[in-house]
Amino acid sequence: MVEAPPVETTTPAVEAKPKTVDALTTTQWLSVISIIISVVGIYYKREEIKKSFAKIKAVKAHTPPPVDVNAPIKRSGIRLMN
Repeated sequence: MVEAPPVETTTPAVEAKPKTVDALTTTQWLSVISIIISVVGIYYKREEIKKSFAKIKAVKAHTPPPVDVNAPIKRSGIRLMN
């Protein structure tokens, strides 16, 4: 039996594509766009938001009606027994 001489087989080197680190995935891009749209929406609604906060502050800071210093003092409650 005659053996064939060993044949060296070389596989060509596969070029690996360099993975970019700075690239965002589709999901990340959608999240960024969603945040930008939300901020723009808030910017355009800011006057309405300011008015609603002003109403809330007005309710909390309700001042009592002014006191009439010339009005007679009415005493009510327990009377002394003589």
